[in-house]
Amino acid sequence: RMFGCGDGEMIGRPVRALWACGPRDFRTFRARLVRSGRVENYETELAMDNGARLVVNISASFLRGAAGEVTGILAVVKDVTSLRRLHEQIVRSERLAAAGLLAAGVAHEVGNPLTCISSLAQVLMARASDKAIRRGLEDIEVHVGRIERIVQDLTRLTRPTPATLREASVQDLVDTAVSLSRHNPVVRRMRVNSVVDPALPLVRVAPDHLVQVFLNLILNAADAGGKLTIRATSADSMIRVTFEDSGCGMTAEQMRHLFDPFHSTKNSENHSGLGLFVSHEIVRQHGGDLLAESQPGVGSTITVMLPLEPLPLAAEEMA
Repeated sequence: RMFGCGDGEMIGRPVRALWACGPRDFRTFRARLVRSGRVENYETELAMDNGARLVVNISASFLRGAAGEVTGILAVVKDVTSLRRLHEQIVRSERLAAAGLLAAGVAHEVGNPLTCISSLAQVLMARASDKAIRRGLEDIEVHVGRIERIVQDLTRLTRPTPATLREASVQDLVDTAVSLSRHNPVVRRMRVNSVVDPALPLVRVAPDHLVQVFLNLILNAADAGGKLTIRATSADSMIRVTFEDSGCGMTAEQMRHLFDPFHSTKNSENHSGLGLFVSHEIVRQHGGDLLAESQPGVGSTITVMLPLEPLPLAAEEMA
């Protein structure tokens, strides 16, 4: 029942075929079992036939015969997916509250000095004749702009602008995001394909906010390299919009911190590390979820899950 299939489909299937966290994680589990004869409370993820993942807690030990020989393995697998999500929501709420206090202080204490620095740099640039000095002043302007964007992202995150939910076409939202992304030279060099089911129903969302989410995901895929395929389908009263790239992929450690504020897998100084965190919050406010799968050297798939009918609480949070 846990995996959504019958006994006949499970019996005889290799355990490693169910392991969703990769062969290294499976080898770690097996090595602990062989070394001590038992493993307690090992947390990992197992794959279901429908592509979803279960977060599970596994306790296992060897079964032995009369002569002490190993005759099998007894394992107890507990589904802790809901507990993991609840814990992540609590941690996210705490981080958001901390970010709110930080944003208020940063916006107040940093905003005025930045305006002064920018104004002085512009005045000096107008008077400077030396090219090296002008380049230095232009660099100052670039970095001031970056700091201002970080402050704006923090402020927008902790004090979101009022949003009106209205019916929108997923195709239109995807097309708008793709069109906006074309202003980025990295995206222009990337092949982007979109496959949206024409029979998809309209969704009740804050269109500008969802376009921001899709745009963030496209830009992230562009930084990863390769090509990007965007697909939109519906199932079980949910809309699934997947962004699948063939780029460099992410390690398990990077995946664990993917939606943390100020965490970025990019080395570029142009990334504040807030894009996915903000996107996650926007989707959550719509009553949905943001899911990620990735393998190093293979690519990443980010899935935006949206309910066809937004939750009343989600609509209130967006307002």
